[in-house]
Amino acid sequence: MENSLDWQIKTYSQLTKDELYQILHLRQRVFMLEQASLYLDLDNKDQQSVHLFACEHAKHGVVAYLRLVIPTIEHKEQPVYFARFALEEKYRSQGIGKTLFEKGLKYAAEQWPNQSLALSAQLGLQNYYSKYGFVVVSTPYDDGGVMHIDMVKPAKVDGHA
Repeated sequence: MENSLDWQIKTYSQLTKDELYQILHLRQRVFMLEQASLYLDLDNKDQQSVHLFACEHAKHGVVAYLRLVIPTIEHKEQPVYFARFALEEKYRSQGIGKTLFEKGLKYAAEQWPNQSLALSAQLGLQNYYSKYGFVVVSTPYDDGGVMHIDMVKPAKVDGHA
C-alpha cells in the first residue's frame, strides 16, 4: 500500500487549501475523536512549520502526517520540534508510520544538520523513539488526557552527537 502513496513536504504557504483542510481533518479524527484528547489543535504553529504528509493516489486524501515546527530567526537555538503525528487508521501496522518518522528525521538532518530535535512522545512510545537517539528530558505528564514524556535528540556537532 505504501507504493500508492505520494509523499509531500511543504511550508504552510505552499499548502493548497484542500491539503490544509485534509491535514486538519485527519488531525481532528485521530486526536479528538479516536484518542478523545481535547486540546486546542490550532495553536498558531502551523504557519511556522514544515508539513510532511502522504496522500493516497486512489483516495486523493491525506493519510499520514507529521508537523516539524522549525526554529525562528529570533530563537535559532530552539530544537526542531516533531509534532502532530497522525496516521489514518487503515494505514497503521504497515510500516507507514515508521517511514513518515524517518522521512522527517532525514529532512531535519538535511535542513538543520546542527540542530537538536525534540518531541512529546506518548509514554508507551518512549522505547521506540530511544532507538533513534532521543532521550527523556521530563517526567511523565498528562497532555489532553494522554500521558506523554518530552524527549530530545541532541544536535550533532562536527559529526558527533
